[in-house]
Amino acid sequence: MYKYSLILAISALCAFSQNTYCHVVKSVAQTSRAVRPIINHIRVIREFKQRHAKKRIPSCISLQAASRTQTEAYLAKPELKQKVESCWRYELQKHETLIADILAREKEYASTHYVFYHGQRGNLRILQDIIKELFMLFNLPEHACDNFVFLRDWTQGSTAHDVTTFMDAADAMHMGYWNNYTADFMNYLLSVNVSLFGNLSERYCNECTFSFFITNFSCYISDSQILTDLINAFGLSVMHGIKFYNRINDHRFDQGQLLQIFIPKPSINCYVYRSFAGGVPFGRVDRYIPETYEFKYQRDPSACILSTALEQYINGSLDAHVMDTMQARILITPAILDPANDIHIHRYQLSLTPEEEAEYEEEIKRLVHALVTEAYAAGTLKVPAKCTAERLLQYMQRTP
Repeated sequence: MYKYSLILAISALCAFSQNTYCHVVKSVAQTSRAVRPIINHIRVIREFKQRHAKKRIPSCISLQAASRTQTEAYLAKPELKQKVESCWRYELQKHETLIADILAREKEYASTHYVFYHGQRGNLRILQDIIKELFMLFNLPEHACDNFVFLRDWTQGSTAHDVTTFMDAADAMHMGYWNNYTADFMNYLLSVNVSLFGNLSERYCNECTFSFFITNFSCYISDSQILTDLINAFGLSVMHGIKFYNRINDHRFDQGQLLQIFIPKPSINCYVYRSFAGGVPFGRVDRYIPETYEFKYQRDPSACILSTALEQYINGSLDAHVMDTMQARILITPAILDPANDIHIHRYQLSLTPEEEAEYEEEIKRLVHALVTEAYAAGTLKVPAKCTAERLLQYMQRTP
């Protein structure tokens, strides 16, 4: 009882006007030290109340059906909008500018592309940037890479050129059992949401992209395995590659990263499929999916077609629960890993200052330069066909 009385008393003190509060602080500066802890308590409570006051979605969001984006369609459902504002009170204020940028870019591409969101650990960008530097070296940067993030080595990817072929092969290999946390699926599928705040329900809260971004979390991604596979693919030194990687990774990225992936609408059903949690495709039987769900969607085959489901999503004809829990999986093929295919991947991260970002980029260049020149001298370098000997020699003669 005393605890709650004290909280009420301190809260009452916090109700002072701003002028009164400032006057008290100024006066106390000249009084005894015994009074100062009270002012500190007042300051802490004021900050706590400001931090946990109900925050609203940034005002830049338009909820008009005629021009809605996928995230705007999600927030047009009152119960989902309320859930976002309740769950992410402090974060909506802290990241207001970032969220506004994300939503503005989603609107920029809305007429030509569908958007997908993926959150992951911040340090995974090291692998992505190493791959990008190698791509720029070996491919005579004939394609712009400014708005592209390499999810994997561009020479790799699924041998299945579309999701239907992949699903048929996976069904045959695994006898209808799907689990995208096993190697056969993880190497070729990327789990994505169709809106920034999607999968915020109690059942799927750990599937929310924004949550992964805030908590600096990834689902079962082995960065060491990706690095080893990458180094082996180009004949580089595994020992030196891991050493350089660990040096760059040392306490640098303490925040997650958010990937915003735009795929052209005409290509969507080729590269992406609608899924349940765990990667199970709609319309495919799996022991983990309740029969009621499977039977429901078998009665509506159009629900299995991602492009149709997304149009229903945008126009708001789906109920809030379906919109909140909708997921998809991107099949990582050579086409998805090629920036020339009108696929745009934007990355958002807050870990580095501009100065630190410049220093980090130089470190990546030095790392790749050292690995490539060492492998060339040792005769182990595996050079893709597009890279000419002249280009390679020019690169190695450059001072990193």
